[in-house]
Amino acid sequence: MGHAEHKGNRFLHGRGLAKQRALRPGDGGLSLCEHRLADGAVLYVVCHDAARETTHSVSLAARCLQVGCCLEGSVTESLPAPEASLSSLLEYSVKRGGLLCTPEAVRVWTFAPGTCRMVVACLPPRMVVDCWEAAPGAPPDVLKTLAGDMPPEPFSVGLPATPAMRMAARNVMDMPVQAAWRDRYLHCKITELFLLSTSALLARQATSKKAAMSLTRKDIACLQDARDILVARMEQPPTIKGLARLSGINECKLKRGFVQLFGMTPYTYLRQARLEQACRYLESGSMGVCEACMAVGYTSPSNFISLFRRRYGLTPGEVRRLTSQPLRDNPTASGFTEA
Repeated sequence: MGHAEHKGNRFLHGRGLAKQRALRPGDGGLSLCEHRLADGAVLYVVCHDAARETTHSVSLAARCLQVGCCLEGSVTESLPAPEASLSSLLEYSVKRGGLLCTPEAVRVWTFAPGTCRMVVACLPPRMVVDCWEAAPGAPPDVLKTLAGDMPPEPFSVGLPATPAMRMAARNVMDMPVQAAWRDRYLHCKITELFLLSTSALLARQATSKKAAMSLTRKDIACLQDARDILVARMEQPPTIKGLARLSGINECKLKRGFVQLFGMTPYTYLRQARLEQACRYLESGSMGVCEACMAVGYTSPSNFISLFRRRYGLTPGEVRRLTSQPLRDNPTASGFTEA
């Protein structure tokens, strides 16, 4: 295990910190770019590439609320011994994220083999409180400790990473704004990541307060089959009745159990999967807007565009144009400094 090495790493810039220049397989290279905002928030853009599992010790902002989103690969975060006994542990991947608060600045990151790209934001307690004071309703129970005068209690909460969170993280990587607007733009994106995570936490908190349905191993396997069927057949998805028949579970248990297991209804999941797949088609440049619309099962381009804009804040055409721009070497474009 070693401390993160930043010296000598170079980046391809164009629309912000687009991606790290390829490292030699096996050298365990970790690049950690840091940007400090005037409101006390700190943003880290993480790029790692290694042919084997590697562990690094990194120093991040302490006594803050940390929220992260992984765009590629996976990494496990923990505290060094003996603090590791506090069970402050998170796993970041394209499907998992979470919230973390700890008084310790030093963390241990264990990266899976391959490439990892991740955005991590550390919000000071005052910024967190300001966010929820401006919103209706009470904050999630676990965040209430941040509102007091005493140092916040340490905690970690694993959450699903939604397509909206990944889009916000991509926006940070691309940062398609002029340098003069950089801080304001990053503040908005950090706030967006926090609010999306808080929304997921509130939804899970509300769900857990309801009487949970008893699910057997067979029920869970059937529900997972139902999820996979929806994704595989997104162009022509079955009805609820047909989905229940195909997955071997009754309709009532399908509808209630799906929400309990995945945190959303079957067709909310389908809509997110469709939009995420369409976004991949557009980002890769392999399809135009109408092609992507039809490929994921939408028959109305106007409906597709409306849903896409509501989910990502950009139209499909705007995403297509942004990702079609060629990247170029420009080490001053992003405004990030190497930590």
